[in-house]
This record gives sequence, structure tokens and C-alpha cells, in this order.
Amino acid sequence: MKLTSEIMDVFNLHIDNIEAYELDKTGTEYRNPYWALCRRWKGIAGMHDARAEQICLVFEKCLTLAGRTWPLGESDDIDDAREDLGAAWEAVMIPEGEMPLDEAQRRAERNPVRFKTDHFGKKYQRFLNIAYQLQQMVGKKRIIALPVKPMAGMLHRSEMRISDYRRYAQDDGYLKEVRHYSYNPNGKGCSTGFRFTGKIVSGV
Repeated sequence: MKLTSEIMDVFNLHIDNIEAYELDKTGTEYRNPYWALCRRWKGIAGMHDARAEQICLVFEKCLTLAGRTWPLGESDDIDDAREDLGAAWEAVMIPEGEMPLDEAQRRAERNPVRFKTDHFGKKYQRFLNIAYQLQQMVGKKRIIALPVKPMAGMLHRSEMRISDYRRYAQDDGYLKEVRHYSYNPNGKGCSTGFRFTGKIVSGV
């Protein structure tokens, strides 16, 4: 993977905080020191689907250019440091500044599946794929939101058509509405909540 100025800029932005966390891994406030870095790096074009071992190599290149050595802080266990970075990279699903829907859309494009339905149209199949991947991401017991406006932008369809897709999916047995929309002028309302309950027919 090519080391770009954007990758190096993000590294320089986070390296001091990473070193500070590496100094003390025993406190109750400890968290993975590489989490914030990974969220930023995952948002850089060409990095999102990189493997953890590739990211470790990139990080080592950044350290060399910055005149630093790994591990940071007082630790002398480089394997532990690499495991921290690798664990953070694999755990981070959503780049900084994105919504879960963005990651669900990427997964739907990489691994599309076909759902049985009498409703015609590839866009409806994509809608079902995004909903399915979103439920896979959060777990089957969690509620998912399929907001009309963002989904309309993703699928290049009208908001009214997305409402139709949500209704079709419920009629087809793929979505179950488990939380009703509520409006609050103070901003504390909630969106319509669903669970994806249908079964895959086949991969595409």
C-alpha cells in the first residue's frame, strides 16, 4: 500500500495521543490507543478494505518517517502493540464522519444477495441488501433505522419511493416495524425502527 501525504497527516495528528495511552494500560480509563487513528484512516480512499497486517506495515513506515520507534511509550512488547493496532482496525466498521448506512451500502455492493419478491426492480433489491447488511452489522436483536432521505440519496430514488420500498419489504416478510416514528420539536423524537427478519434466497 502506497504511503500518501493524507495517511501521514492523520498519523501525525494522532501519534502523540497514541503514545500517551501506551504509557499506561492498567488504568480503568484505558481504551485501545489506535481506535481514533483507525477511524480516520478507514475514511481515506483505498484504505477501508485493507487487511490488518497491511495497516501495521503502513504504521511502521509512518513511524520511520517521523523518526519514532515501535512500540511507543515504555512498553517493549512490539507484538502487543501490533495486536492492539490490528484489533482496532478489524473492530472499526464505520469511518469517522459516516453513518452505519454508508458501511451497509458498501457491504451490499461487495456481497450482493438475491431476495425473493414479486416487486420488480433492481433498486428494491439494493434496498433489501442494505437493510440486510445493516442488521448483520448491529446484530439480530438490535433495531435498525432506514431513514427515507438518506436512503433516497443512496438509491437515487424519491423519498416517496423509499417509503414504498419499506412497505414492500414489510409485505414480503423481510422487515418488521418494531418502533413507530415520533416527532418532538425539541429534537428528542425517534425514527421508525425495523428488524430485518427475512431469509436470503441466494448470492448473486
